[in-house]
Amino acid sequence: MSTIKRPRSPHGSEGNTTPSKMRKMSQVETPQRDHIQITVELRSTSKAAENDPISPKSAEYYRKLMESFDHLQRDAGDETETLTDDNGDEKHDLPNADGIYGKREDELLASDTDSVDSENEDDECDEDDLNSEHDEFAEWKWLEHIDAFAIAGENQVAQCDAKLIRRSRMRNDFLNEMLEPSEKTSALVSDLFDRYGCLRQEYYQHEVKKGTGIWDRELDEGDMLLFESIVVGSSRHRQGIATKVVKAVLDETRRKSRHFFAFVQPGYVGGLYGVHVEERVKTATKIGKKFFQSLGFRRVGTSTWFAFADDNSHPSRSLATAQDIDAPDTRKPQQAMSDGMNLLMATLSDPLITGTQCVSEIEDTFRAMVAASSILSTDRKGNNILHIAAISRKTEAAAFIQSNLPQLANTRNIEGYTPAETLQNDMEMLRTTRALPTHTYVTSDRFEGFKQSDVTCLATLTGTDIFYPNELTDSDTGSISSTIKERLSKIPGRVIISNTLRLMYGC
Repeated sequence: MSTIKRPRSPHGSEGNTTPSKMRKMSQVETPQRDHIQITVELRSTSKAAENDPISPKSAEYYRKLMESFDHLQRDAGDETETLTDDNGDEKHDLPNADGIYGKREDELLASDTDSVDSENEDDECDEDDLNSEHDEFAEWKWLEHIDAFAIAGENQVAQCDAKLIRRSRMRNDFLNEMLEPSEKTSALVSDLFDRYGCLRQEYYQHEVKKGTGIWDRELDEGDMLLFESIVVGSSRHRQGIATKVVKAVLDETRRKSRHFFAFVQPGYVGGLYGVHVEERVKTATKIGKKFFQSLGFRRVGTSTWFAFADDNSHPSRSLATAQDIDAPDTRKPQQAMSDGMNLLMATLSDPLITGTQCVSEIEDTFRAMVAASSILSTDRKGNNILHIAAISRKTEAAAFIQSNLPQLANTRNIEGYTPAETLQNDMEMLRTTRALPTHTYVTSDRFEGFKQSDVTCLATLTGTDIFYPNELTDSDTGSISSTIKERLSKIPGRVIISNTLRLMYGC
């Protein structure tokens, strides 16, 4: 399936235009001296009616209902309803399975003043939504768009764009569904979750990627509140307005959901043009991070995402802001490398050079540098030459480098990956999605296995014994090669086959 990021509507979240028609609104008054009113709007009443939990009936309601049943039972014992058949003879009406006689069941149901004609109600809501054009996400029933505004007099001074995601309503197709509505929903699922809406294992199991370790599989369940953007007018900064807006959205979500987690990826909102763009982005991200941390959000692993647990007993609520980790700096400048290292990196990265050719071309340079500290140099992402060989699927080169510099196998890049983990992560991305500038394709269901170059390189890096059918026989003589014979004599062939299939299909 291909997905296209949908353009913002004129009433979308990026501008300062207030939606022309309020769908569902709650208001929070700030102290009068500020003259600021916080308004939270739901763009779709029909989605809210369908997705919000049903309020439990009061004890008084059930007491009256039981009294009605008792009353009917007494009436049934004192007087028996009679009817006549076609011959005019009297016949007794029999109670139904619930012990209710005749039309009294209808009368009982009609007496329930809390009953509503749900079909009519849904029709009214649907008609209401169809008459409104400002819910650009109307087709996704599991997504409720929430707008929040801060109004001072007649002026809007702040705006928040949030989305409440009902995960349980589309978990069986979570990845496909989340890729479509917006860039942020796509980024959230791509960065943190698997195709079924469960937190990626590396964020609670990986030695480095799990970060502080405060998040675990609890993030697999519940609704998801996604804060996409918060904009406060420059003249209203540092007045606590953004805090009031976020808290108002959280309060509204508590009313609408029994169990949820909130997510945000702090960053820069606005056009990226002019000079010092990178510095503006860095500054805005830092400010946004501190702001959300002050509200109880904590980083998920080493990702750029922060999450909020609406549970005071959750470990994240007791982690001090100072203890929350910083994300790796992936924008660090490239350090100067020697000519020899530049040659090694370029040769290993060249897609036109095979692994065998690569070894012959780098061997002399490598052996001349192997004793020098410069051989440990990395690129701007922290990748050493073994990382590069792994990413390029140069199996023979990876084996050559690892045998001479075994310590490189445990060296981590900026993202926290060893060379083998870097390759595994790259393979997993290829297995699940294919990203193009305007489309993201979900490829999981059409996956037919990794290429032989992927599998052999990963096996080399992890020291896993494997073989492919064309490895069983010698290409010249047609007989079983001595290398394969030796390997099969040491390890049961069944184990080798299992290893090969496991790496081939990513299981």
